[in-house]
Amino acid sequence: MRVAALYDIHGNLPALEAVLEDVYTSAVDLIIVGGDAVLGPMPRETLRPYPSLDFGLRGEPDLTLRDLVDHLEGNQFSRPENIEILFKKHDAAYEARKFGVGEKDYSFMKGLVWRQRGEVVVNPDRPFIADLDDLPMPRYDLLPLTKYRMPLLKGPFCFIVTSRGCPAGCTYCIKHVSYGPTMRLRSSSRSRTSSPIWTGASPARRGTSRSARKRTRSRSCPASTKGARPGRRSARRAPR
Repeated sequence: MRVAALYDIHGNLPALEAVLEDVYTSAVDLIIVGGDAVLGPMPRETLRPYPSLDFGLRGEPDLTLRDLVDHLEGNQFSRPENIEILFKKHDAAYEARKFGVGEKDYSFMKGLVWRQRGEVVVNPDRPFIADLDDLPMPRYDLLPLTKYRMPLLKGPFCFIVTSRGCPAGCTYCIKHVSYGPTMRLRSSSRSRTSSPIWTGASPARRGTSRSARKRTRSRSCPASTKGARPGRRSARRAPR
């Protein structure tokens, strides 16, 4: 099954429309949109104008997306042991279901927004993942990291999420809708091992010698700071 999962639209509907144009040509089986910047407070208003969007994910999408794909592919009763424990640990009431004949009923799946006979249905929220260390390590080796680019950054990049939530209560921020009013942290050892640079999965580092990386840093270092000790400004004076 080919699934297109769209995230970080952040209320930019023209951007969503532009992305959907590319998705339409990719021969996918399902289109799922996640991210609570819009879908969280306005799930029905998000899905109604776009009938091609099959499902929406509210709150933390990790378990909801896995739950949905497993049920669609018939793997909800044959998951790896660590994934089964993850579901049970973070929602004691969780129970996988078997679809009956005819129209599928997703009303039991927490955190899901779906369609039933033309109407958008919003299911109850899924509990937050209390211990982020329980999440499996990201498979960076399966990603085309050489295509991940950003202006002002030299070479490919990726994000490492070390926490979720925020202790502040800013009324204009969406974080309290997405991740609740509390803050959850990953352990330092778990965050370190999730990095593609430390695990050797980064194509930017793989096959590059230490001396070559040192020469690259030297060329990119401005003359005014070259040779300066870390944390101190260079003693060189600008020419008058």
